[in-house]
Amino acid sequence: MKLQLFIILILLLIGCKNERAFEWSEELEQMTGKDLKEWVEKSPFSGQLNETEDDKNKIVIDNRNQVFPLLGKFINENDNFRDYIGRNGDLYQKEVLLYEDLQFGTSFVYTALMYGPEELFLKDYYSEMGSVAFSGQNAINEHYSAKLSETNLFEKNDKYKTAIYWVNTNNKTYLSGFYQEGKLVFQFGFPCSTDEKLKGIEKIKEISRALNLNVKEWNEATKEKLKLNDNPQSFWENPYLGIYLSEYTIPEVRVKIRNTAFKELASKYSDEKGVDYLFAYENDNQEYTISFKRDQSTLNEKQYESTFAGSKFISLNDLPSGKLFITKEEIVDGRVTTNTETYFKNNSILKIQINYPEKDLKAQEQLLDILGNLKISKF
Repeated sequence: MKLQLFIILILLLIGCKNERAFEWSEELEQMTGKDLKEWVEKSPFSGQLNETEDDKNKIVIDNRNQVFPLLGKFINENDNFRDYIGRNGDLYQKEVLLYEDLQFGTSFVYTALMYGPEELFLKDYYSEMGSVAFSGQNAINEHYSAKLSETNLFEKNDKYKTAIYWVNTNNKTYLSGFYQEGKLVFQFGFPCSTDEKLKGIEKIKEISRALNLNVKEWNEATKEKLKLNDNPQSFWENPYLGIYLSEYTIPEVRVKIRNTAFKELASKYSDEKGVDYLFAYENDNQEYTISFKRDQSTLNEKQYESTFAGSKFISLNDLPSGKLFITKEEIVDGRVTTNTETYFKNNSILKIQINYPEKDLKAQEQLLDILGNLKISKF
């Protein structure tokens, strides 16, 4: 008995140690009453399908991902958003409600609170395989997809970001809305044909009022605003460029460089510098560069890292224990050169050098962001 109590105490202490604090803003408190579930249950849909109080201790299996492939499928800029609650998750709370609404049919609402207010995005296409729990062996032959088309109901400002989409999924057309205000993320979806724009608009306005979101763009929505946006702005754009392609043409390193001014220079320039890849741009007659070179090593990864004990390093966000060791930093004629390296794979080292004007702090921030968000395949 004493041993059991001791084990329980240790588990509780571990749980407390790993618990992360969530800071409520005044706006969030007023909107949700600090009870996310009670708040989202004010959504103006009927026929809630979620578990009842009697079912809360049972395992509930549903095919929500097949019916709504876009439900909660958010992505951050670096494509490493952890959409779960727990020790390493990015979410403090999450609630998903499903409905068989008398007026609209199968609908959903999703809301979550993030620990940090990082910007989230949706992609314009999602796909899911069938569920074995519902279809058995036939699941392998089932495929569900959702194609999102942005309407003119899009807004991004200092306070919030919102977008309304037409969604084609499972041979049905839906209206779906996305709203993010700081740490709060909200999403809904309900069936609505393109011939029922007025009906859909009224529902969007009703959702805004019922949840006290009071989104200006939703409250003032019109049929014209539900037309497709010829230049969509809300979808996630992959910022990564793949380099060091494997024999199967799969990138072994991905660099967060696509949405920057950096361009890959021709091989003759990288050859002149003695590197494998060279990216650069010019601004106000100043050059900015980042280069990559792979060298062989006689050391394995553990031996290699032991040689850098106590050295300065940049943490790699994509790898829990990944480190980019700083081997040399110097400032010459007003320009900063920083050499870094990390263990790559198969007894090789990846060496990276950045070079930029000393006074350009924005460039420094961008380059450090690129380095910290490298995605390196170890296999």
